[in-house]
Amino acid sequence: MLIKKQAKPTIHDIAKAANVSLATVSNVLSGKRQVSSQSGQRVLAIAKEMGYKRSPTRKLRRTIRLAIVRVHGLVIMDTPFFSELIAGIEQECQRNQYELLITYINLYEGIDAQARIDSIVRDDSMALLLLGTEMNEKTLALFQRTNVPMVVLDSLFHHQNVNTVVMNNFEAGYIATRHLLDHGHKRVGIIISSIDFNNMRDRSLGYQAALTEHGIKPLDTDRFPVEPTMDGSARDMQMLLEGRQGNLPTAFFAANDIMAVGASRAMKTLGMRLPQDASVIGMDDVPVCQVVNPTLSTISVPKGTIGATAVRRLIQMVEETDQACLKTQVGVELVVRESVITRIEHATKKALPLPY
Repeated sequence: MLIKKQAKPTIHDIAKAANVSLATVSNVLSGKRQVSSQSGQRVLAIAKEMGYKRSPTRKLRRTIRLAIVRVHGLVIMDTPFFSELIAGIEQECQRNQYELLITYINLYEGIDAQARIDSIVRDDSMALLLLGTEMNEKTLALFQRTNVPMVVLDSLFHHQNVNTVVMNNFEAGYIATRHLLDHGHKRVGIIISSIDFNNMRDRSLGYQAALTEHGIKPLDTDRFPVEPTMDGSARDMQMLLEGRQGNLPTAFFAANDIMAVGASRAMKTLGMRLPQDASVIGMDDVPVCQVVNPTLSTISVPKGTIGATAVRRLIQMVEETDQACLKTQVGVELVVRESVITRIEHATKKALPLPY
């Protein structure tokens, strides 16, 4: 196959031409491993044919750039969840004597955001930590051109060769739904973000797995998509409930606490009693869970630990030469409060209609 010589080929170009991963190209060109293998020799041949020239070896600064990437800005906000996450990152950087540089990228700003991404990708002086909560595969690809160690935080890309550290979202959805089922609820709804992103998708899969395990078929009618903000979830949930005319689930797993609180507010506005008419469990265990009435059962996420783990992984990638791609999922725990009650009579009765 004829390989076209390029003015300034990157390892991304070589990986595409050789049909191998970026990690493979990086390892081969740096002489770390796989150089003598068939694929390694092919990478070297393609790199030479393309005119690739390695930059002189340069030691990275003891600095980690945290790039906070906001695709739409409806999830990554100034909330206790992200404050604790970033605090964990800062503390671990200090513990290892690394400087932390925080960069905000708002992709909805258009051309300026693209220029900032290009600048970050070209900067080979420091390791890169991406807060990828709102990112998708297309967005991730913009950063995969970098030649420095990179870890994606708070988003699990199942099919991409990228190091990630994230809470176990599937486990969270499963545990929360299982808790409702164990309390006698046979009709469990899910309050999910109307904006699709990886974490929500995995929590939904955990919810579905728990239902299936109990012989319950997940129903599209029991999915309640809402904007993942406090006011947006209250507004959207009220509209969804008003259009249902009763026949609702007796319990709901809300895929984060903000949506749980907003949706609960909508239920109360329509005259529903919580938890008597509807049990609700959230996720994240942010402070508001303990001040709402009833106090909110939820899934506790070790936010600081997740941030610290991502920093440790990134430092390991900087300081060690031979490493595999690791996708780290941090476990979660159930926190029981007042918003879930046992539904003994539900075995013989239908779900309660809205009381209006």
